[in-house]
This record gives sequence, structure tokens and C-alpha cells, in this order.
Amino acid sequence: LLLIGVQFSLAFGYYGLLLWFPELFKRVEAYGGSACSLGSGSTFNDSDSNACDPQVLSASRPYMESFLVNASNLPRNLLSIVLMDRLGRRTILSASMLLTAVSVFLVATVRVQWQALALSCAFAGLSASGWNALGVVSTELLPTGLRSTALGVSGALSRVASLLSNL
Repeated sequence: LLLIGVQFSLAFGYYGLLLWFPELFKRVEAYGGSACSLGSGSTFNDSDSNACDPQVLSASRPYMESFLVNASNLPRNLLSIVLMDRLGRRTILSASMLLTAVSVFLVATVRVQWQALALSCAFAGLSASGWNALGVVSTELLPTGLRSTALGVSGALSRVASLLSNL
């Protein structure tokens, strides 16, 4: 149950934030300043008249930014392969989740687009190590006779979490 809870939470946060990052890029580039405010103290909301402005939307490069964010997974995947046996699975899982949380909380300090991109890449890259460690820990902790069922249930619930995060 603990592994299912961790995987559910990880999927909910990861997929929810990855879908939000293109909007973050758009807001930071279009308005400057914090990702959470317009600079004059007012906050973004659904009725923001500038949010659908074609000039604002065309200023963003969502495909390039998404590519860079997802490409940041590769170095962390390779590094986690090397460090998995040296540092231990639980250490990598804990450190990865802690550093991922720090990178998410730093999003509130973003003032320019390169900062948003850097934190998004850090988030995605650090999360990759957590996913890798969670996969190894899950496989090692579950008894052989229950492993396929438990991993199937865990995988299905993580898909549900990713769907719920979009709402």
C-alpha cells in the first residue's frame, strides 16, 4: 500500500506539473515577473483577457521547451543507472523526491523564462531518478507470486492519478 501511495503521488504530481509547465512558460514570457502574478499584484485567473491574445500565445515556444524538459530525463536516467547500486535504491528515491520538491517550490520565485525552463528541467530530471528507484524498490520488495498483480494494480492506479492531475 505504501508503494502504491508513493507511485500514485508521484504520477499525480509529475504529470500534472508537466502539463502546467507550458502555461508557466507562456505567462512568464508574456507578462514577465512571477509566474503567479501579473506584476501589479493581481493574480492570473480564467477570465484574464490577455491569456488568449494571439501575440502572447505565439511568443511561447511550447514544443522546444517541452523537448528540452523531456530531454533532461536522459542524463538523470543514465546517472541513476550508475548510482543505483552505489548509493542504494531508497537513498536515491528519497533524495530524488526531496530535490524534486525543492525544484517545484522554487517555481514561485521564477522571474524570467530561462529560470522557468531550468526549474522545469530540474524537476523532470530529478523525477526520473525517483521513477527509476521506485521501479527497482517495488520489484525487490514484492514477493514473486504477487509481483505482477501488485505492479499491475500500482501501474493502473498511477494512470488514474495522471488522469486526475489533469482536472
